[in-house]
Amino acid sequence: MSLEEIFKEADVVSLHAPLLPDTEGRIHGEHFR
Repeated sequence: MSLEEIFKEADVVSLHAPLLPDTEGRIHGEHFR
């Protein structure tokens, strides 16, 4: 399941990850529209 699909279907999304170059910017404003 892609992040886009998760954000469309979920009531709540909680992402827990260290801030690293690979994870920085993974979630952005477009996911909340």
